[in-house]
Amino acid sequence: SNVEAGTSTRLTVTVNPATNPMSTGIAVVGDLTSIGGLASQPFFDDGTNGDVTAGDNTFSYMALVPANTSSGSKSVPTSVTDAQARNASAPITVLVSPTSDPGLHLTMGNPSGATTDVNNPTNYLLEKSQYVMSYHRDNGRPNWVSWHLDSTWIGSAPRQDDFRADPSLPAGWYQVNEFDYSGSGFDRGHNTPSADRTSTIPNNSATFFMTNMMPQAPNNNQGPWEDLESALRGMLSGNEMYIISGAAGIGGVGANGPATTIANGHVTVPAYTWKVVILLPSGDNDVSRVTTSTRTIAVIMPNKQGIMTDPWQKYIATVDQVEALTGYDFFSNVPVGIQDVIESQLDAASNTNPQTIGAGAFTDLSIDAPNTTLTGNITVTGNLVLGGSTLFTGANKITLGPSATVTRISGFVNGNLEKQFTSLGSFSFPVGTQRGYSPVDAQLTGLGTVPSSLTAKATQGAHPNAPSVPAALMRYWTLTENGDLTANLTFHYLDGDIPATVPSESTFDLYRFESGVFTEMPDTINIHQNTMSTTGISDFSDWTLFGDLVPTAAGTTISGRITSAGVGLGGAKITLTDGEGNTFIGNSNSFGFYSIDGIPSGRVYIATVQVRRYAFETRTISVVDSISNMDFEALP
Repeated sequence: SNVEAGTSTRLTVTVNPATNPMSTGIAVVGDLTSIGGLASQPFFDDGTNGDVTAGDNTFSYMALVPANTSSGSKSVPTSVTDAQARNASAPITVLVSPTSDPGLHLTMGNPSGATTDVNNPTNYLLEKSQYVMSYHRDNGRPNWVSWHLDSTWIGSAPRQDDFRADPSLPAGWYQVNEFDYSGSGFDRGHNTPSADRTSTIPNNSATFFMTNMMPQAPNNNQGPWEDLESALRGMLSGNEMYIISGAAGIGGVGANGPATTIANGHVTVPAYTWKVVILLPSGDNDVSRVTTSTRTIAVIMPNKQGIMTDPWQKYIATVDQVEALTGYDFFSNVPVGIQDVIESQLDAASNTNPQTIGAGAFTDLSIDAPNTTLTGNITVTGNLVLGGSTLFTGANKITLGPSATVTRISGFVNGNLEKQFTSLGSFSFPVGTQRGYSPVDAQLTGLGTVPSSLTAKATQGAHPNAPSVPAALMRYWTLTENGDLTANLTFHYLDGDIPATVPSESTFDLYRFESGVFTEMPDTINIHQNTMSTTGISDFSDWTLFGDLVPTAAGTTISGRITSAGVGLGGAKITLTDGEGNTFIGNSNSFGFYSIDGIPSGRVYIATVQVRRYAFETRTISVVDSISNMDFEALP
């Protein structure tokens, strides 16, 4: 038996009873003093204390080896007796290896904020020297497993194949055992691979705890999943990496067909398996060495048969996509500005197997590959399944018929998505950008022309006509109407879309850009859900948010000239209105010049000009400091 100091190991003695006369009252006692236990420790054959099967004459005891136990080979003598006064001995050799700090595996962060609180059973932090995980008691498998990998973890230790229950789980929790996957049609799929831990026998053995397993379709586990594991080990020369692996969704397709649970409901079968990797040259102070050029690799794979020969590159994703799938925050110890860059990009070196879809009509369409691109316009009349994927439309468009539905796992449409309507109802446009999913919800309240349609597209970055980029949400949406409809709209944005120059998310207001002008719209913001809503919209164009800016001046001055055909107009009234309805007013002199003092900076204003017999364009301005040339020319 091989064990790391501070962990447990199951000690077993298999007894062959004597037959003449038949042995009764068999007992096994071990001397565990060499590994910090009792000198006369009973072993059990009643299904308790680490024993697997009661009454099979295999006597067991789950021994906890204290963390301060010295490393090396330890002898554990055992004696076997029966009621007929016969006896035998069965010495056990235990190889103890030194403990190491599990914190190494969380260098880049704790993705779900897992804790060792037993009252947190669906996000329980389980630490081992070889890896660290968030365990989900009710799913019978980990949410995620995180581990560090460099050449020091690789050696010549043989594969142990000692699948077993994990006794380190809290008392009273079901311990998934080595037989629970039997006959299920799913592999006992490693998160931390056996081949990533071959430096010592205990390190390899630790990968066979059932807490490190998830039910994987054989074609997933033995196909692209294993190929990726091998590919990552092939990158170790001169490098080290931090890897996080897990599963998402419910329901996979194994060798016996679809299933949602196995092991009498103790283990939930996932719909997807995923992995994210951050790759660095070997060195120290790893977090500080992560830059915007650091390589990341991510995959989302369907947990199903039929993909055995698929290259793993077919399933590459961005880290942001895996975050959208799981709700976790990967590499959270890395500065946010660097995360925004490295987590939003597909790994260029892995992007070798893109999927393309040609123009045409589909009843149902399922998108599995994360880098799927349209080569022409397509129409879906049935169900569009967006798995762990992004569908890039490019210059093309995907149209959903009036009866079409969307099943979204984690993917979205990056580009133009049209939905046709023949009746009132609600629809969520599953659109997004490289940074992530940012849908638009439309609740139709009026339909003047049947059929009518609405097309939505999300774009990353500030609107190109934004009066002040520092105040603008780093995302905008383009809505295009075909026909005549009215809708209530809700726009979903991401925390990463909020510029650092905006002091509070609550200062955002919704603006529509139409005919070259931004118009503030009645809105309701939910800063907890990152949504902005408006009602009764029948004109559709570009939409975005503007917030207040961090003030840079106590009181600013706005000045300029009001003219018509280059001639100054006197008596003009200039009004600046902020998002809270506060107004600041100035008047032009006989030469058309005006000046308004004491304007609070760090806000967005609507600027209007009123003078008899003339009309002026309304402007949206963002005030950071004084403006001395804000001129207005009368419209022809």
